[in-house]
Amino acid sequence: MKKVILRPYFFCAVITALASLLTLQSCSGTHTHDNYGITAALDSIIDSEFQKDAPGAVIMVTHADTVIYSNATGLSRLDSVASLSENTMLNAASSTKTFTAAAILKLAEQGKLSLDDKLTDYFPNFNKDVFGGITLRHVLAHTSGIPDGRPANNEQWEKYITETASVFGYGPDFRIYGREKELTRFLESLDSLAFEPGTEFDRQDPPYMLLLSVIEQASGEPFEKWMKDNIFAPAGVTRFAYIDPSKYIHDMAHAYRRAEGPAKPKVFRSKDGRWEEYDYGEADFFLTRADRGLYISPADFTKALHALHAGKIISPESLALFHVPLVSTGNPGEGYSLGVNIFQDSSGLEKLYHRSTRGGFVTVEAAYPAKDVIYVIFSNRNDWDYNTFSAKVEEILTQKGLI
Repeated sequence: MKKVILRPYFFCAVITALASLLTLQSCSGTHTHDNYGITAALDSIIDSEFQKDAPGAVIMVTHADTVIYSNATGLSRLDSVASLSENTMLNAASSTKTFTAAAILKLAEQGKLSLDDKLTDYFPNFNKDVFGGITLRHVLAHTSGIPDGRPANNEQWEKYITETASVFGYGPDFRIYGREKELTRFLESLDSLAFEPGTEFDRQDPPYMLLLSVIEQASGEPFEKWMKDNIFAPAGVTRFAYIDPSKYIHDMAHAYRRAEGPAKPKVFRSKDGRWEEYDYGEADFFLTRADRGLYISPADFTKALHALHAGKIISPESLALFHVPLVSTGNPGEGYSLGVNIFQDSSGLEKLYHRSTRGGFVTVEAAYPAKDVIYVIFSNRNDWDYNTFSAKVEEILTQKGLI
């Protein structure tokens, strides 16, 4: 992907004779070009929201295959005072689902599954009277009716361990360290749904957790390997990971929340007392992969998202399914298709997007296929209003005629 603007906040390499082969960037932090007239306005809202000496954010905007704006401000880690850049690995939060949905669609293209397969085809131990009417299409569209039965407090935990086998003896450990099999085990004894499949919209993570096993069963390969070879390789992306408590991810950012009250045992707190870590080991329900587990840099996420909407990962026929709202989300003008929100403004312009948080991470993705414009925001602090901030970004892009 070509770049005409890059504004990283990290030490620039010494300029050599190879500089002409490198992406355009500025050692002073200023922009070299602003062909679209968005730099000053976007810089202004970023500088007013994020500080260089605190956890921050990366924002990128692309038009066609060109990065027209990239700005990283703030720190990726407070324990080593490392700066954020567009190449820092951050958690994609619920935007993980975009590529999980693409994986199911690609397996359907390959004839290895059908969107109308029953969930019980892959989980025969589930009660057929309860799950027999749920299809993969329902799961992708959040219309399955499957409730979130994971215990969220001590009372629910006590009830859970009397009904469900668990490797954990302590509720918070279950919520922090549980993996897919553990966090969906409650479904084996589920005796009713929240609603009839296909009739309502309810955004839940446990059904998406099940898709990891579906992908492995249909492909015959481990989830991460199949995603690497079939989803990210066609996009030219090689640097990504799914959260694994046994591995350290190189260049991984930590995520933070505002510190309140006395310091917690074994939880990192910044020297100035303002921030405490809120990611692996601190945030609930964190170690599941197909729903929220993707770690990737903003640059590579943008690259993969562009490849997806350009038809390089799945076929045009499969891609078209992303554009068909199957259910209303309840917000005016907004529906949900297969893994992504769809919004149409008063002029009919379509936006496919996610906005989500995971522990201290925040991720926003938005694609405007008719305009061939994408913007993404990755942040490692959760104390800002990402809905209001995203609206400001969109207002700037609208004023400059990009969307």
